[in-house]
Amino acid sequence: MDIKVKKNGLIKLPQEVMDELYIEEGDLLSIQIENDKIILSETTAYPKKFYRFLADKAMELKKNHDKYGIGTIQSEEEMLKGIMKMMEIEEKKK
Repeated sequence: MDIKVKKNGLIKLPQEVMDELYIEEGDLLSIQIENDKIILSETTAYPKKFYRFLADKAMELKKNHDKYGIGTIQSEEEMLKGIMKMMEIEEKKK
């Protein structure tokens, strides 16, 4: 994928890249040069894609907790344990 450098060094990230990585206007990105390549990365501890993944799994678990043998979820810790259990069950099905 090619992008054009505009006046004052501005570049525009393609919308599909922003959508896939959940990058939004105002987000901070880190820029590095490695082996003559420009590398952009998020400055958060975990990429937004990871948080989106967890949110999606939490919603799935909330809707289908009985399917995975998990009772009503009362805390964040129970939610994370439930997501881990759900993913283990899904992995065994493969």
